[in-house]
This record gives sequence, C-alpha cells and structure tokens, in this order.
Amino acid sequence: MLQQEEDVNCLWIAFNAAYGKSLPPMDHANSEKYAFKNFIEKIISLDSINLLASVVCGKYAMRISFLVENKFTFQKFWDYSKGDKNAADWDRSLAASVKKYNDCRIKMDVSTILSIVFDRLYVIRNQLMHGGSSCGSRLNRETIEDAVGFMSDLIPSMLLVMMMNYKKDHDWGELFYMPIKE
Repeated sequence: MLQQEEDVNCLWIAFNAAYGKSLPPMDHANSEKYAFKNFIEKIISLDSINLLASVVCGKYAMRISFLVENKFTFQKFWDYSKGDKNAADWDRSLAASVKKYNDCRIKMDVSTILSIVFDRLYVIRNQLMHGGSSCGSRLNRETIEDAVGFMSDLIPSMLLVMMMNYKKDHDWGELFYMPIKE
C-alpha cells in the first residue's frame, strides 16, 4: 500500500518539474494555481492530437467524477473543518464546482476540467506530504488509487505533448536550477 502513496508523490514531482518555473513574487498558494492554470492552458493549446482529451474524457472520466465530487479532496471542506468561518458554505461551493466540471465535460473543455482536477490532486498531495493522510489507510485508498491511475497516464501524455512541441519559440520557462558546467 505504501507504493501508491510513493507513486502519487513521484508523479507530482514529475508534474512539478514540467510546470514549475520562476514566477513573479506572490503568495505560494496563488503562485501554484497560477502556474497550474498557465501550464495546462499552454499544453492543451499545443496538443494537436487531443492526447490529453483522450485521457481526461475517455478512460478516466468516471474516476475523475468521483475525485471531483469527493468532499475530502475539496480544500474548502478542510478549511471549514479547521474552523474557517469563511468556508461555511463549502457544500455549496463543492456543488458549484461539480456543476462546473459536468458542464465542462459536456463542452469538452479539457483545460478547465484539468484545472478542477489538479485542485483536487493538490489536496491529495498536501494530505500525503503534510501528514494529513494515513499511509495505507483504507479510508483514502480509492482516492489514492484514482490519483495514481489518472496521473500515471496524464503526466507522460503531458510530457509527450511538450516533447512534440519542443522548439526554440516555445518558452517553457526558466528552470529553477539550471545545469552548470564547471
């Protein structure tokens, strides 16, 4: 069971390496969401063979729905459970997010679907990385399995789109730690 937690972390690292780049100064949470959104939009615009759409709207469509509908992957639920009175409407916010996701599925808006899904995956990542999820727990097993399955297909697909579009005129951003020859 520990393997799945490790898989989520390793897949997140791979995703982070793909989208991570130097950003203008802003608070951490907003900079992450900004980076996700921009990266996802860029990848979708370059995906001429609809590789990402086939992953999102095909094989994993039902599992993604469960992930999106799960209150335990919705950050505002956790904010409220920790006493944030501003998050008291978490259930309405979750319902609105699920509706938006379903509307996007109908329109095949892969960019927005991925944005919503990565918000949920970010919660799972935080649960694992910051001690909010018990390793091997049966309570979160299905969610972890869904995350691993989806990310195992999506991340390599994203990297393939990047490689297919590797040209000098595509700016993937400055690396945080450039290789240095001494």
